[in-house]
Amino acid sequence: MVHFKDMAISEGHEILVPVGQGILNWDSIFGACLETGVEYCFAEQEQWQKDPFECLGESYDFIVKKIGSM
Repeated sequence: MVHFKDMAISEGHEILVPVGQGILNWDSIFGACLETGVEYCFAEQEQWQKDPFECLGESYDFIVKKIGSM
């Protein structure tokens, strides 16, 4: 199991954003997960700039799309 977070830089500060919308290298992260046999992932975001359920949906959509492209 792996838990995913993502972050961006806004006005010189780190902010949490939906998975796939920040500065992390998701190709490498997903590659490492596949290589090591990760079966489950969880998206986490403790702070939001918009509706938290919208952020969750965006994280989910990104993860599903990314898995489908590998």
